[in-house]
Formats: sequence, structure tokens, C-alpha cells
Amino acid sequence: MRRLSQLLVLALVSTGVTLGVGAQSAQAADCSGNLINRTLAKTSSGVTVGELVVYYNSSTGKNCARFNHLGPAYGVKSTTYVWLTVCASGTAPDVCRNGEVDDSIGDFAYYAGPVYVYAPNNCVRATGNLMYQGSQVRASTPVKIGC
Repeated sequence: MRRLSQLLVLALVSTGVTLGVGAQSAQAADCSGNLINRTLAKTSSGVTVGELVVYYNSSTGKNCARFNHLGPAYGVKSTTYVWLTVCASGTAPDVCRNGEVDDSIGDFAYYAGPVYVYAPNNCVRATGNLMYQGSQVRASTPVKIGC
């Protein structure tokens, strides 16, 4: 029996089939550039159910954000939201007044977004959330990122 198990694993690996034990972090394939922030969304009991990812593409000057479902929320349709803004110039270090904003909201099973803002040489801020078992679970970037 052990030999059969080893052969099965070898066959799966050689054909490129993989077996996962849980949902992996969804790659923000729609966002190009460099990842500048990743913030996990956890329930009050500490269960990770989502992640907010923010990218910056220096060749286009655009930031991109997406909120991905993870763990037990992956594949489960629920109200999911992502919001991204350019911080207006001249704001205090601990404040981000909204400039250009893009957002996405809907009943999604895997992610909300991507959303984009044009922000070369500017700070941005992002927030994402989802409804999980009747409660809103949120992830936000620090006040300003990508400065």
C-alpha cells in the first residue's frame, strides 16, 4: 500500500497535478508592477479570510489594489469591497485626504477589483473588506504607502 501511495504521488507530480490543503493566496494577476503592501484581513477570532494587495507599476505610474478571499472565505460569494485613493499633496504625514478614487463592490467569491489610480510620485491608501459569517472583516494599508 505504501508503494502504491508513492507511485500515485510520483504520477501526480510528473503530470503537473498538485493537491493543496487549502486555498493559496490569490495572485493579483490583473495588477502589474511591484507589490508594495499586503495586509491580511482576520476575524475577531484570528481566522484569516482575506488579503488586501497593492501594487505600483513605475512604467505606467499606476497603483493597483485588489481584495482577495482566503481560507474559509475562498470561493464563497459575499459582499466584497476594495477602495484605492491617491493622497492629495500637502497633507500632513499622518493624514491622507482623498484625491482620485477608484473602488469596486459586489457579491464576489474570489476577489474585488482590481482598481487603479494614477499616482506617480504620490502616496496612496487602500481599504478592503468582506462580509464573513455576518460580520464585516476589514484590511487597510497604513495611512500612506508608496510615497
